[in-house]
Amino acid sequence: MTSMDDLVRDLPYTTQAQLSRLLNPPGHNDWKRMLEKMPGRPFTTEYVQQFERHYLQLDGNPAGRVLTDLGTKGKRVKELVHAFKQLENEPALLLLLPEGEDIKIVKEPDDVITSVGGRVEFECKATGLPFPNYQWLRLQEDSFTGMEGCYGSVLSFACVSQHDAGEYGCKVNNEHGRTVYTRWAKLQVVPRPLPPMQPPMPPPPMQRPLSQQVVITRQPQHTRCVKGATLILTCEASGPPPLAFTWFRNSQRLPAYEA
Repeated sequence: MTSMDDLVRDLPYTTQAQLSRLLNPPGHNDWKRMLEKMPGRPFTTEYVQQFERHYLQLDGNPAGRVLTDLGTKGKRVKELVHAFKQLENEPALLLLLPEGEDIKIVKEPDDVITSVGGRVEFECKATGLPFPNYQWLRLQEDSFTGMEGCYGSVLSFACVSQHDAGEYGCKVNNEHGRTVYTRWAKLQVVPRPLPPMQPPMPPPPMQRPLSQQVVITRQPQHTRCVKGATLILTCEASGPPPLAFTWFRNSQRLPAYEA
């Protein structure tokens, strides 16, 4: 049985051959992506480029040679596992860890309070090998039912209604028969808030009928006069009586000339 602390060079020949085939799919260079994800980046970019050119010319097996060189450098299986997890390469991981790994919930769904018409998402994340599958559940009274078509790690409601209020959870399992459940997350739906009240519009100003409006019918005219002479300025207006006239000089009221 392969151990995480085993050296890559100590892997069985059949395991190395299968890994080599997985890392050399037609038209892809998955062995290069694996090297980029390995802790410590065991080879320089220049080395990888030279290495690739050499084996393309020979039409050889670059992935097999890479595994050999990793063994020469003393790399361990756990470093390969780290890289394959980053790449989500399930077949390669199952070659190294045929018994798989237990499922662990790393993110539980959270309770949510929203208003009618809002958008809501519940999220569950889990690790494990084989990779986990998700099934969302709804709790109704004392039992729960699987929600049709809800098989991803995220459960979404585009426009919630009061009918959607309740408790939701996720069942997580894999092909090795392992199964775990998340907590039950509550969705509380409240009525949509009313729009803020707008202050009433002020009434329009009262318009007097034309017959009740004061209208200047004769404006005072510019006048020149000799010092000591009598000055007469005339202002005439029409409107409902009584009309009152107030004269001003340089913006100062002249009480003696009010009429």
